[in-house]
Amino acid sequence: MKPNKISVFEYSRLKTGCEYNGVAFTPALLESLERFHTSSKTRYFNLIHNGVEFCEYVGVLQVGRIQIEVLPKLDKNNDDVNTWRDRLIGMLTEVGMFRVSAPSTGLLTIRSNSILELYFDIFITEVEYLVRTGLVKQYRRQTLNHTALKGSLDFPGHLARNIVHKERFYTKTSVYDHDHIWHTILRQAIDLIKVLSQNTDIHNRIGALNLNFPEITPFRISEQTFNNLIYTRKTESYRVLSPKCWCKFQLIVSQVI
Repeated sequence: MKPNKISVFEYSRLKTGCEYNGVAFTPALLESLERFHTSSKTRYFNLIHNGVEFCEYVGVLQVGRIQIEVLPKLDKNNDDVNTWRDRLIGMLTEVGMFRVSAPSTGLLTIRSNSILELYFDIFITEVEYLVRTGLVKQYRRQTLNHTALKGSLDFPGHLARNIVHKERFYTKTSVYDHDHIWHTILRQAIDLIKVLSQNTDIHNRIGALNLNFPEITPFRISEQTFNNLIYTRKTESYRVLSPKCWCKFQLIVSQVI
């Protein structure tokens, strides 16, 4: 089932009991936005009586199956959503948000789709480029139980785990592969896009991407994870996919649970 979409302009208000683009702004939807506002201390919108009022930020919020698209508006006499969506895309292109030299499939179909799907399209395109040019490998430490002695023996761990298994060795080794923080972030982002996107083309591209993208050890990613990233000559090509780059224009790309 496709998510319903509400398109509004900056400084607009959404009130419970009203419909926008045929989508009802329900008390449950307001409650989700209130939780997001309280937990994240967001500046993107303010809470008002039985509703919300958006600020000067533009972009997309997804609340469950509802997408709220916030567009810029400079002309009070022009309420055409497609016009201002195109203006937003133009602004994003100018500030370097989208690296395109000609209209892409995403840019051509955005009028009947959503900006959120365009974000997904650009992100997947960048990951596809990384796969084509070669994913970076890094060294990592691995501790495993082996039936042969490989690497250095972790003596305390060996005694704790193999006291009755004389045929095993608990060892520490260095492994040079694709299983590292950069690919963990990308893989979890791809999996999230597969859940959020309703675009068949993006789903097909993700399926093809997963055939070439390595299996990664998952772990919880937080804002601090991104703050600790250190770019090197080998990982500089991953910078375009970093959140700091994607927030140049103060975009909202949030999933509200």
